[in-house]
Amino acid sequence: RTGIHARSLRWGVIVGCVAAAALAAYQAQVLGLERVSGFMNAIPFGNDALLLGFLALAAWVVTPRAERTPLFQTCTLIALGCGIYASYASGTRGGWVVAPVLIWILSLGARDMRRSLRTGVTIGILSLLIIGLGLLPVLNERTADELNNVMAVLTTTKEDAASMTLSSIGTRLHLYRVGIDAFMSRPVLGIGVANLGDYLAASAQTGTLNPAAAHFTHLHSGIVDTLARGGLLGLAALAYFVIGLARHFHRALVTSGDDHVRYFALTGLLCISAAFLFSLSNVFFPAIVGTNILIMTLAVPAGALAFRTRQLRCTDRPGAKKGSV
Repeated sequence: RTGIHARSLRWGVIVGCVAAAALAAYQAQVLGLERVSGFMNAIPFGNDALLLGFLALAAWVVTPRAERTPLFQTCTLIALGCGIYASYASGTRGGWVVAPVLIWILSLGARDMRRSLRTGVTIGILSLLIIGLGLLPVLNERTADELNNVMAVLTTTKEDAASMTLSSIGTRLHLYRVGIDAFMSRPVLGIGVANLGDYLAASAQTGTLNPAAAHFTHLHSGIVDTLARGGLLGLAALAYFVIGLARHFHRALVTSGDDHVRYFALTGLLCISAAFLFSLSNVFFPAIVGTNILIMTLAVPAGALAFRTRQLRCTDRPGAKKGSV
């Protein structure tokens, strides 16, 4: 009802990036944690920090070149670096896999960027990400171990996998197979939102689920988890929700000439896209990362976009004061 100024959101995101980096540095350097986690789990913390960095960059992208002051550009660069550092310090890899898609979405907000420059920037950032991931010792060691475990899980039965020591990705693949079995048992409606815990416990007792995975509250995949709990109808509802929000923000981004509208729209499009992409290796609703991004997606950019759109309509009415916006 009251709206939010684009400047407030922009500087709030910058402060959030710096705070995430400061917390990550404290946990890594003072507490000596190998993977920082903020006040949540390492995966959502790293993903949220990375998203905040992209949101800071979104403000720079939609701001006209003449209005990009040195202070604004410096703070944006610092915020982006802080978001990247916090994500790296968390040891999270899933978020970086979807970074190319988020970069492409960012490019949609750059009206004055030539296609060749847009392509060059995307390739350059991707190259830096690949080099950085390759130079990070922790990720190198973990990746090698993960590949070995993944191959073992893929080439064995569920019963044999239930007795193995599983890595992070191996556990996910094991859960996916169990989740698909749950979906196939009731493909239309699923087993029920509240029944997944009982299903996992029963699978562990029958020897088709590794006991170490029986305590999970979700299946570490938004699609598989939704299929298992809600069946095809549940997946259709989730798809309608995500696609509907994405279309809403994208339409405002490409049709509006107002910089505030375009900033709110680009922020919302990044948030809903990231929520879905992150959920491919986590979940959408039953996890902290999904809830946090959902709040940002709906309460902040969507509300601000709706209020700003109403403001512009009132200003365009005959007799409206030009200074009312």
